[in-house]
Amino acid sequence: MSGNPGQYEDLQVFIEEQILMRRLVQESILPTLEIDISNNDIAGATDRIADWLEQSGGLWATDY
Repeated sequence: MSGNPGQYEDLQVFIEEQILMRRLVQESILPTLEIDISNNDIAGATDRIADWLEQSGGLWATDY
């Protein structure tokens, strides 16, 4: 619960920030994964993240 529920009356700032974030991520050379949890399926999202990490090699330690 927010202490300032009025901040959710205009979501345009949030929408614009999401557009900017997606553009910056697309321009990055880093591997990325976008997960939609609007359906509140946290377990499904974590499974997709774990699968992606395994497929992308993100779970393997590297020697520096």
